[in-house]
Amino acid sequence: MEDRLQKLPEGWLYLDRRYADSYCLQKFRVGGRQKSIVLDPLDDLHRQVIKELMEKKTIVHGLPILRRNVDAMEECVSKIRPYHPLDFKYGDLLGSEYYLPEDICVREWMKKPECQNPFRPEDRIHETKRGVNVRSKSEMLIADTLFDHGLEYKNETKLRLEGRNYYPDFEILHPKTRRIIWWEHLGKLADPGYVFENLDRIVVFGRNGIVVGDNLILTWETKEMPLTHGMVDQRLREFGLI
Repeated sequence: MEDRLQKLPEGWLYLDRRYADSYCLQKFRVGGRQKSIVLDPLDDLHRQVIKELMEKKTIVHGLPILRRNVDAMEECVSKIRPYHPLDFKYGDLLGSEYYLPEDICVREWMKKPECQNPFRPEDRIHETKRGVNVRSKSEMLIADTLFDHGLEYKNETKLRLEGRNYYPDFEILHPKTRRIIWWEHLGKLADPGYVFENLDRIVVFGRNGIVVGDNLILTWETKEMPLTHGMVDQRLREFGLI
């Protein structure tokens, strides 16, 4: 409305009924003196000016009210405390029956039996702070950072998509939204074959609702640029996990 006001004619509309015939006048000030132009409603150009001056009067009347309403809403918003029942519950202690529909009980989610990646279990030689063994120092760094921030996670659990089994590096339960966030770490970015294989996997994930930047975290490294604690923390902040 403020933008529209700048495009409307000068002055204001005045209806003079003092005489036998009524007159539509466009009034405005020039050099401190009031001037008037008679507008003929039968003239197309004058009729357009009359309509625009009527619109201007409505806007001028309404803007102060709308501005006060905006101020009142901003004050109200500043005092509102968002509430969601899932933020206040005992489900993690008492069990899933105390949860609302579609929510996830952490205790039930953690103990749910799931198939872990059976490929070369002997490669799991790096023990994390939670006592779970992982395949690389970078996975250990991610797992320990999740643990330090109190985030619940699983490592390499089975994900069945399009008739094939996939085993994302981490499956994380978002502490606020209770959404599942997956994490894939590409540890050999300098190996073209490895990269293409993993890009194909990410495409499959995307077709099935696991999307980079939404519910899929990606990290990567080379020998010259190893994964760091700062990189892991940055990803966690980007996804609202910390």
